[in-house]
Amino acid sequence: MSSAFPRPTLEVTRRSAGLWTLFAGIFFSALCSLSPAVAHAGGAQNLPRVADGDGLKVGKKSKFHGGIALPVGVDSNIFNNASSEGRRAGAFVYPTGWIGVGSRDVVGGVLQTPPERTSRLADYNIGLIAGFRQFLSGDEKIRTVPKLSFGAGLRLSLLPGRRFEIRFSDDVFRGASPGNIESRGTDFNFNRIEQQGALDFIARPGGGRLSLSLGYRNRYMRFGIDELAKSNHMGHGLAHETKWRFLPKSALVLNYNFDWTFYTDCCVSSGLGRNEDSFAHRLLGGYRGQIGKKVALSALVGWGWGFYRDDANGPNFGSFLGNVGLSYFPTLRTTLSLNGGRTFNDSIFGNFYIDNAASFLASHQFRWRMNLQGGLGVIGRTYSGLPVEGEETQDVLDYEGRGDADYQSKHTLFTLLAKVDQPIGRIFSVGLSYTMLVDSTQFRVTYAVNPDVPDELGYIKHTAWLIGAIRI
Repeated sequence: MSSAFPRPTLEVTRRSAGLWTLFAGIFFSALCSLSPAVAHAGGAQNLPRVADGDGLKVGKKSKFHGGIALPVGVDSNIFNNASSEGRRAGAFVYPTGWIGVGSRDVVGGVLQTPPERTSRLADYNIGLIAGFRQFLSGDEKIRTVPKLSFGAGLRLSLLPGRRFEIRFSDDVFRGASPGNIESRGTDFNFNRIEQQGALDFIARPGGGRLSLSLGYRNRYMRFGIDELAKSNHMGHGLAHETKWRFLPKSALVLNYNFDWTFYTDCCVSSGLGRNEDSFAHRLLGGYRGQIGKKVALSALVGWGWGFYRDDANGPNFGSFLGNVGLSYFPTLRTTLSLNGGRTFNDSIFGNFYIDNAASFLASHQFRWRMNLQGGLGVIGRTYSGLPVEGEETQDVLDYEGRGDADYQSKHTLFTLLAKVDQPIGRIFSVGLSYTMLVDSTQFRVTYAVNPDVPDELGYIKHTAWLIGAIRI
């Protein structure tokens, strides 16, 4: 779920700020599409931290991990302004703490339970993380930018690897984010609560070569201020996977997903700028497995459908989808990953957006235990079904840019990530991190409240921090 919020060129009061909240979340989705997950509590992968240490043994099969970090950094574009609007930079401190306990690690949001049967009746992992970002500035607008973010994540597998297995996962995250309006953080912000949960039932009849799963999906997002209440939403869904393992480490896969998204605090009448509910279907099939000893491949292709029955002007979605992921492990300490795909998702502004994306990630651990990560990505994103000015919305006078004739907004996003951390002894660690986000679009929106100054949506943002941590 994503959208984008425009950045006005003039200051606005709280009363009129709601007129600017048409696009949301390009920043969050672009960053999450590249960042490796370092904590599995929803958006917590964006909080600064370092890798866990060896941990403390708890019971026979579990370990406890925890840490406290003190990053000091700089943000080159706090409010995500376009270059013509004037960028505001600021230094910050971002103390962060985390704890976790589990019998298995979580990598990329997935509990590392082996597919083979073990003696364990359950595998689990529970994690908590919190961070408090304080900008160091004499400017009140920058100093009052929202500060506290925290989240929790749970992964549980009952009867792992057995003929019948139950898996449960849930992430809850409260994110603090400044708005794209240069105002006090208490007046306008993108603070939000996000929740994503899943319950899966897996059957492995016969010798285990065939695996059948059926699951329920739930998600929820709620913004912290009334101006964004129209974007509060909930989703329910079903997920099915049929997997036939024709080789010990190779399988043919068929996936079907259904998502029903509805907006919980929106308008009663449709066609007046409200967010329409949607029904999405995705069907993909292909290969997933390991090729030789050093290569892992996942390749799925299929079709997707998205229906917006309350939107008389449309459009609905119906087109091909796919994703390909290739990972190469030249050594036990090195991973190279190349990913690409085409996806569609419901959008807070307009009906849906389509991503054509590619990314490259690399990680290596040196013999002296230094961890190095780097990656880059590019996303071609198209928002479809923008509100028709004068008919579906009275706030917008005109769109200008690629796709405007078809009520689309087209963006090209670039992401760059570099991160290094060095453990010192058993509990200390230091690190350095850098992230660049670019939206190169020339798309502009003219609003009724300020018709003489169109709002430009493109921006560039650099974030860097130096981190020192104590972790176990």
